[in-house]
Amino acid sequence: MDRVAGSIPRPSVSWTDRDHISQASGERGEPAGKKDDKKDKPGQNDLGKEIGLLYGGSLVINAIIGPGIFGTPKGVLAGVGSVGMSLVMWTFSGMFSMCAALCFAELRESVKREGVEYAYITEAFGPVAGFAYSWMRIAAAEPTSTAVFALAFTDYVADAIYDDCGPSKLFLNVLATLTVLSMFLVNVMSMKLSERLQMLSSVGKLSAISVVVIMGVKRMIDGTFFFFKNMSW
Repeated sequence: MDRVAGSIPRPSVSWTDRDHISQASGERGEPAGKKDDKKDKPGQNDLGKEIGLLYGGSLVINAIIGPGIFGTPKGVLAGVGSVGMSLVMWTFSGMFSMCAALCFAELRESVKREGVEYAYITEAFGPVAGFAYSWMRIAAAEPTSTAVFALAFTDYVADAIYDDCGPSKLFLNVLATLTVLSMFLVNVMSMKLSERLQMLSSVGKLSAISVVVIMGVKRMIDGTFFFFKNMSW
C-alpha cells in the first residue's frame, strides 16, 4: 500500500493558483465579508469626498467675490474723486488679482500636496511657517472676513428699511452678530442646506454685480453719471 500511495502523482499547485484559492476562500468566509462591508459601506456620519459642479462653482465664485465688492466702490470713488480714475483703479486691481490667480495655478502644478496656502508655505519655508500661517487664518483672517461680510449685509438691510437717519450702531452690531450665528447654525444643522445657501449666495452676488455693471455701462453711454459728483460718500 505504501508503494501504491507513493506512486500516485500529487497535483502541483503554483503560487498563482494558491493566491486564487486563498482569495476565493476569503470571499466565502464570514470575517472577510464583514471586513469588506465595513470598508465599502461608510457610516451615516461620514462626509462625501466629492462635490458637484454647481456646488464647486459656487465655492469658487464666493471665494473670488468677497463682501468688500459691495462696500468699497463708494470709498474708492470718494477717494479718487473721479469716475474715470476709479475705473482705472479697479482695472489695475483686477489685473493684479489675475496675476495672483495665475501664480496659484502654477503653485498647484508644482506642489503636489493638499492644503493650498499651508502646503505652499510649508514646502517653501518649513512647517513652522505653515503652522503660523494656518493659525493666522483661523484667528485673524477668516473672522475678519466674516465680520466684514456681516457688517456689509446689515448696512444694506438697514438702508432698505430705515430712512436717511439710519439705525443706531448698536442695532447694526446686534444684527451682524445674529447673521453670523445664523450662518453657524445652518452649517451645523444640515450640509445640504449649507450647500444650497452657498449656491444661492453665489447666484445673488453674480446677479447684483451684473446689474451694477450693466447699469453703469448704460449710464456712461448716455453720459448721465454726473449725479455721482458732490455725493457725501
